[in-house]
Amino acid sequence: MALYQAISSGFERGFLSILMKILVTGATGFIGHHLCRSLIEKGYQVTALRRSESDSALLAGLDLNFVTGDVTDLPSLKAALRGQETVIHAAGHMAYWSRLRKLQNQVNIEGTRNVVAVSQHAGVRRLLYVSSVAAIGIPDRGQPPADENFLFNLVNSPLNYPISKKRAEELVMAGSRNGLDIVIVNPAGLLGKWGKRYRGSEWVEKIRRGWVAFYYTGGRNLVHVADVVEGILCALEQGQSGERYILGGENLTYKETARIVAARLGRNIPLLPVMPLVTRLLSAFDPLISATGKRPPVTREIHFTSSRFQYYTSAKAARDLGYHARPFSEILEDILHWYDQRSDLIA
Repeated sequence: MALYQAISSGFERGFLSILMKILVTGATGFIGHHLCRSLIEKGYQVTALRRSESDSALLAGLDLNFVTGDVTDLPSLKAALRGQETVIHAAGHMAYWSRLRKLQNQVNIEGTRNVVAVSQHAGVRRLLYVSSVAAIGIPDRGQPPADENFLFNLVNSPLNYPISKKRAEELVMAGSRNGLDIVIVNPAGLLGKWGKRYRGSEWVEKIRRGWVAFYYTGGRNLVHVADVVEGILCALEQGQSGERYILGGENLTYKETARIVAARLGRNIPLLPVMPLVTRLLSAFDPLISATGKRPPVTREIHFTSSRFQYYTSAKAARDLGYHARPFSEILEDILHWYDQRSDLIA
């Protein structure tokens, strides 16, 4: 009986995906364009919300509908949502630079407020919000990797991006309390192909071309975008309403990451730490450089995160969604394969 129910449930989800109309905000972004491709492959009828100035080249040739609009513009959002059954809200503004705080809040907070309000009014079946592990917080040194119940601890930090994503999550959860069927996913540090570049290939560049490589003293959770997209699809179809799911990968210090890359490339070069005192001194120039309109090499936000361990666990997503993420060593092989296909990048 249990087997029959599982098969029946799986068939029903697959059948519904063929019929379901789904709007994706942030469709031209890094996660968004990968997500649109996967949704179309699964049979969803996809509508991509794009701003008039957005580059849609990565979505060219896909069987989807485009609608011009912006999450910060209510009339265009209402028009885009008309007739949609599901919304994946992946639009966001990611920057660790205080000069962009106003725009970031407008997109991440007010844009999400609009999406929630219009979704409620339109009666969509489900709203899936693509948040970030930044909205979880950062564990203190010695603490275990953070899970979905971690108490957010960055309110008094200089990091506006995590704060804005946390505020956006609160708006989504308020929609849930008002009867909206919502699910939240929290991707970690994303790597993967993005048009003519590979997000996360910086370590390969540093070590392949340099005679010394510098690294920050903290660490990050690294995950391939394809694994996150698969996790989003599972959360869309199987996630429990009102829940959030961390979609992460492997927790590695920056030093460990550099060592893995150096060993794979056979490059025995010095790996030198950039100590917190150095980043503090460099970040002191942030206000002066920012006043010119240029982004400083080391912002106050970078200083704050560079020595911290942004470690997370995806145990809940693995248990409830069947989520699985490849280790960094496999992501590295994907990066190197990408390099092999790009003769213009070979020195």
